[in-house]
Amino acid sequence: MSDKPRIKATFRPQAWINDYATDTGKNVQFDITEKFLSLSLQKIKDFKFNNYDSDYMADDLPERQAHNGPFEVDMEMAVETFFEAHGIPEWRNLTEEQLVLLRETYGVEVNTVKERLEYLRGEILAERISYAEIAELQGLADEIDKDDVLLLEWAGVEEGGN
Repeated sequence: MSDKPRIKATFRPQAWINDYATDTGKNVQFDITEKFLSLSLQKIKDFKFNNYDSDYMADDLPERQAHNGPFEVDMEMAVETFFEAHGIPEWRNLTEEQLVLLRETYGVEVNTVKERLEYLRGEILAERISYAEIAELQGLADEIDKDDVLLLEWAGVEEGGN
């Protein structure tokens, strides 16, 4: 077992009670270290907590996939603690060199844009693409082939607008 710091997020499933999203108490802690480090430098710097960005971190979690209701993913303190442990107190000022070093330390291989677009295509075709992934696809719109109607449409690109 490794002593390297990890980013542990908490998935908090909720239920609607009197029009309020209320915690069910069935929280699940899970490791997002590699997934977070695989984000682009700009996505890490712009990361928004308690939003689709943090929701995306739980997309692969079986408990998330089985839950059909509101939820939250708590991870802000875990991210701050992780970067502080690596001598980066202001993680939003992370440099490309620091990110590359962290990826090497944790064995994170980053998919190419083309591989990521193909993954997103698969999620669309399987009818399980998340809101965070749609937002990611919109951010990759300039990378989509002009003849790729499916991805362009899901990225919200107007016809002939790529």
